[in-house]
Amino acid sequence: MYNLLCVLILSMVIGPPDSIKAVDDSETLDRVRIGDKWGFADSTGKMVIDPIFDYAQSFLKGLAMVQNEGSWRYIDKNGQYIKDTGGSGRNTMNGLPPPPSGVVEQRPELVHSVSPVYPKDAWKARLTGKVILRFLVETDGRVSNVTVLRGREVFRQAAINALMRFRFKPAQIDGEPISVWMTQAISFNLK
Repeated sequence: MYNLLCVLILSMVIGPPDSIKAVDDSETLDRVRIGDKWGFADSTGKMVIDPIFDYAQSFLKGLAMVQNEGSWRYIDKNGQYIKDTGGSGRNTMNGLPPPPSGVVEQRPELVHSVSPVYPKDAWKARLTGKVILRFLVETDGRVSNVTVLRGREVFRQAAINALMRFRFKPAQIDGEPISVWMTQAISFNLK
């Protein structure tokens, strides 16, 4: 799973569905895109949930939002549907935003990023590393609900501070902005 992190920057896979693409997940299952369908694999690459979904978001608090035939629903780690929220209201299940109703027309697009401030202690010790952060891109493009998934302690706060200043063009359904979860790697390299 760590090798996937070294290659990927965003958990949102953007591009043509011409190959298998995997994206790190904070809860031990990786989102996997095969062709134009999404499923989930364990850290060894074994498929746990077959790629049958039109789109899937990473697991959070044991649940993932998936889209199939225009309908958004939650699944558990066994691939079982949990609840159909109908896309109304916020924070309707375990503090998570509800699945949106409709087809995602536009995924979040990074429009402004900020380089992190290298921590003095890490600079003096010549340390390098990467911090993986999970966050919500709000309907106004701002970042909220940042959680550190992994990374050296010395870099964590600097990574959070930089990410909080990122701005995105928000995801959209039916021309309306929606909030979506993303994962971002912030690297610290000596120049």
